[in-house]
Amino acid sequence: MRARNGPMAMIAAALLSALLLGLATLPAAAETNIAHSATLSLEYDDNVLRTPSNPDQDFLLRLLYSFDLLYLPRDAHRLELRYLIGGKKYIDLEREDTLVNSLFLGYVNSSFNLTDIGVSANFKLHNLRGSRSSYDKLLLDAFYQRGLPADFTIKAAVGFDRFDYIELDYFDYWVHRYNGSFSRNFSRHVQAGLDYVFSQKRYAFGAFRRVGQGGGDVILVQRNTRRVDDRHEPQVWLDLRWRIRAHLGYALRIKDSNSYGESYTSHVLSTAFSMPVIDRLSLHWLGIFQWRDSHEEVTLPHSGGVEDEEEHLNAVALRATIHAHKILDIETRFSRYWSNEPDDNFRFVKDVVSVGFQFSF
Repeated sequence: MRARNGPMAMIAAALLSALLLGLATLPAAAETNIAHSATLSLEYDDNVLRTPSNPDQDFLLRLLYSFDLLYLPRDAHRLELRYLIGGKKYIDLEREDTLVNSLFLGYVNSSFNLTDIGVSANFKLHNLRGSRSSYDKLLLDAFYQRGLPADFTIKAAVGFDRFDYIELDYFDYWVHRYNGSFSRNFSRHVQAGLDYVFSQKRYAFGAFRRVGQGGGDVILVQRNTRRVDDRHEPQVWLDLRWRIRAHLGYALRIKDSNSYGESYTSHVLSTAFSMPVIDRLSLHWLGIFQWRDSHEEVTLPHSGGVEDEEEHLNAVALRATIHAHKILDIETRFSRYWSNEPDDNFRFVKDVVSVGFQFSF
């Protein structure tokens, strides 16, 4: 497995260098917290390639290491660096072996009255054995958050994503994101909120157009018109924090694309809860369920199939965690993923069972 470098790797290195230089100029007496964690898990995947029939089954080992640095130069300032490296090693399907590197840099200023202002950069490098489907991605974000009377909070955020498919520029895209949220703490146990996200994704390839008498079945690529997707996503959510921590959310996703067959409306219900069972044992649930009002009429290659496809899937996961020692957690998990695509050739069901060990030090 060979690591691949690109322009965004240079950007991430420059950001890291700038942060380290900034840390060197801050007061030496500032508070610094450093944490390490390492996770090793064994998984069984009954449909590695997510095919509708004759699935490939395999066992795999997953290894993950993370380094977290939290630097507090002054009371109202927070600097964070997080580096993560991990991979998947399949027993039989070696072509699916994966190596991932991720670097996060963040700064938050809380020196203004009831106000937080922050910026962050996140760089991810994903390598698949043989360089197939390898990519890197850069996410830049900035936010403004302010507390209001009666425990209300407002937040505004902007972001930019750059996706670089290493082997082929055809799949590259750029995203501008704009987010606004309004939430309230009704008590120390109950919080609810409304969010709205608008994003525009621009692709490197041309938009598709259906031509022919009555629309026909002929699809052409428009030479001088790049594909552009606009997405609107209003959300409402409720969080409960008692002995059981629970989350319930609903989002309406409306995608309007200038490329034939890529516009749709979908309803997304998200559920989660976490609860202690007995001493040192806790249970966790996650469920994401989606329904589409209008389906894509055609399935065309786009970068969503390379990197973003999981956001279109239904998923449930049940996890049990045992806090065996102050530095060791043992976790067992069952997960199911499935697709509701209208075309039978793209529907699948995938089950994953795993047991893992996480060491924190």
